[in-house]
Amino acid sequence: MANQEHQFSKVFCLGLSKTGTTSMGKYFSKLGYRVCNQNVNKEHDIDKIYKFCDQKVDEYDMFQDLPWPVTFTRYMEKFPDAKYILTYRSLDRWLNSMSIYADKSIPLHQAIYGNSIYKGNEIEFRDFYVTHICNIVKAFKDNPGRLLMINIENDNWYITKALQGFLGISVEDKNMYPVSNKGNKNALKWYINRHKWKKLANSARFQ
Repeated sequence: MANQEHQFSKVFCLGLSKTGTTSMGKYFSKLGYRVCNQNVNKEHDIDKIYKFCDQKVDEYDMFQDLPWPVTFTRYMEKFPDAKYILTYRSLDRWLNSMSIYADKSIPLHQAIYGNSIYKGNEIEFRDFYVTHICNIVKAFKDNPGRLLMINIENDNWYITKALQGFLGISVEDKNMYPVSNKGNKNALKWYINRHKWKKLANSARFQ
């Protein structure tokens, strides 16, 4: 089992979606960790979300993406040796990345952000992002050594070295933190192109 091969039994990535969580999961998978990639995007009931996390927390070694960034406190006492990684990026870039959701309704977002749809609720999402980072920092103010903060806008060499130091991994280890999710870039291009065509179509109707 992976947690027998590594110094720390559990690792929780506390970054919200669109902050390199997928890349973080891939990195830990290469290290041999059992990464929980399952999600509950279709669930809006917070009690059912907690139940999901309670069921999965003993099965895996590493946890990333929603809902873990907001449920991790339930397990801090249970896993006193766990490590936590807060991934983040500039607010403007996070909002831009979140815009690919546009008017898509995601039930899990209702439970986490208070709104299932991003479009029209940008201020609420923005405020949650800022508050989330502040709350994470406060949660570890008495034990900062358990938390690593990583700006994913840094290059992957820097991120890899930060992770190696935090986790006690040899600098000779060849596993590198992967580049950003290309799928997200393609999705963003699709979103932009779709709305370019929509704009052209709308303007053509009035010519």
